[in-house]
Amino acid sequence: MKCFNHRQADALATCKHCCRALCQDCLTDVRGAVSCRGTCEGPVAALVAATQALPQIRQQTGTAILVSAGMLVLLSLVCAAVAWSIGLTHIQDETLKGLQVIMYGMAGIVFLGAILSFLFARRLGQKLRAAATEAPFPASTTGGGR
Repeated sequence: MKCFNHRQADALATCKHCCRALCQDCLTDVRGAVSCRGTCEGPVAALVAATQALPQIRQQTGTAILVSAGMLVLLSLVCAAVAWSIGLTHIQDETLKGLQVIMYGMAGIVFLGAILSFLFARRLGQKLRAAATEAPFPASTTGGGR
């Protein structure tokens, strides 16, 4: 592959922003990523910064999901407690019995949501650990060398 700007020169890498093939004279390194010299350094620097922030953002997201799941468990316990307390009354009102069934149903649905949230957070954690072992910018050499 030849350089986008110098058709006679072999390309050594491609720009992470515009994907153009670049020779040694046209490329520059921006915090470990290849960029067009004088053209794409800003966008590539922003891309690198965003990529480097991803593990922290994923970790914060996983923590927020776990906290939400814990809150859902508490809410399901409150719904179940309300339903149980309705059952303790000796009033034989059909409306109260219907409310008791609704509260038990809500407790079950909210608890199911908590379980799904825990599973999602676990899967996110597994992806985070897998992503931590990968390099954020694999080598972009094209095989041509100098």
